[in-house]
Amino acid sequence: ALFSRGLIQDNSGRIYDTWRAHRRSAAMILDEPPDLTSALAEYEGNLNTIIDLVHAKDKRVVFMTQPALWRPDLEAEVERLLWLGGKGEFQKEPGKPYYSARVLAEAMDLYNKRLMQICDLRRIDCIDLAKSIPKTAEMFVDDAHFTEKGSHVVAQVVSEHLAHHEPLASLARVAGSE
Repeated sequence: ALFSRGLIQDNSGRIYDTWRAHRRSAAMILDEPPDLTSALAEYEGNLNTIIDLVHAKDKRVVFMTQPALWRPDLEAEVERLLWLGGKGEFQKEPGKPYYSARVLAEAMDLYNKRLMQICDLRRIDCIDLAKSIPKTAEMFVDDAHFTEKGSHVVAQVVSEHLAHHEPLASLARVAGSE
C-alpha cells in the first residue's frame, strides 16, 4: 500500500527525514482539533466488531491504549522527531498544514478513552499503555514508534499485566504451589 501511494520506505529510513522536513515546513500549525464525532463512532463500531468476532471464536481479546510522544509542552528538539498529524497529502508534499502536538495529544486521548469505555462496558481486558509509557524521546523515535528502550518498557508492562490476569495468573499459582 505504501509503494502504491508513492511512499516508499528505504532501508536507511531517510524517508522519515523527508517527512519530518515536511512537518517543519508546514503551511500552518492548526491548534484547533477537527470534529472527531463520526471518526470516534466508527472507531467504536470497529472495536465492537473485533470483540464480537473474537468472542464468536471463543477467544480472549486484550486491548491496549496507544501511547504517543505528543504533549503540549514538547521541547523543540523533541518536536523535530514528529512527522505525523498533517492534512491532505502531507507525506508526499511539503507545505501542508499540521496539527499541533497539543491537538494530537488531545485527539489520541479521546481515542484511548473511548477504547477504555468500550472495554469497561464489554468487560474486556485493557492495558493502559498510554498511562505507562513516558512521553519522552527516550521512549519514542517519532510520534508513536518506540525506541528499543520503549519497546522493553512496553514488553514489561504487557507481560506484568498478563501474568496477573487469567489464564496466566492461574498457571503462576499452580507453578508456585509445586
